Amino acid sequence: MLVEDNTVNQKVTLNQLKNLGYTADIAANGQEALHMMEQIPYNLVLMDCQMPILDGYGATQAIRRSQSQSPDLPGHLRRTIVIALTANALREDRERCLEVGMDDYLSKPISKEKLQEKLIYWSDVLEQHDSTQYQSDLKIDWEHLHQISDGNADFERELLYIFVADTQSHLDSAYTALAGGDQEGIARAAHHIKGASANVGLTEMQAIASKLEYQSQRPTLQEIPNLLLALGNSIQSIQNFLCEGETKGS
Repeated sequence: MLVEDNTVNQKVTLNQLKNLGYTADIAANGQEALHMMEQIPYNLVLMDCQMPILDGYGATQAIRRSQSQSPDLPGHLRRTIVIALTANALREDRERCLEVGMDDYLSKPISKEKLQEKLIYWSDVLEQHDSTQYQSDLKIDWEHLHQISDGNADFERELLYIFVADTQSHLDSAYTALAGGDQEGIARAAHHIKGASANVGLTEMQAIASKLEYQSQRPTLQEIPNLLLALGNSIQSIQNFLCEGETKGS
């Protein structure tokens, strides 16, 4: 989806997309985009930052809130990729885009080459996620969790709720670090998630976070997006479990 209020910019970007082999629906402002996303779960959104009614920053924050509160979404739709379209090339403006939850950014005027580069990169991330080996159901070391809770089921659920909120925050920080090429930031977030996962017995998440921490220290970051999406998928599995009130295994 293309979210852009300027009709000339709409036509130019749509023509670029067409020449690159893509199609896109159009929303003229953030509010319209949110309404459209209620009907169609878009995988990728090109989001203008400055728009009337609701700007791109507010729209992206609303998208992130909605997706974090919707445990019934299929795995490959759990985090819509949002690429900011900004007329400002200042570092502060780019940082603001990342802080509100956008995944990447393009500076206006948008060149077809840069647009193609971003679309290829994020399309590849989405395709990898669809076939990733890390997709799984909730896996918990129940014996460990029972031990630290003294068998208190309510306390166990409380721990998992806290874990979800805390880990989502660090996952968002990792996405921000990735977009900024901040390998140390990715490593810090991964280390925190690894430790928190171990504390509550989420062994698979611990393993993914451990690999993320290792990959963050390598020269290239090719594996990072897939691992981040895998962690998001695991968080969603926990939310599903908590929402549905499933009976714990032992």
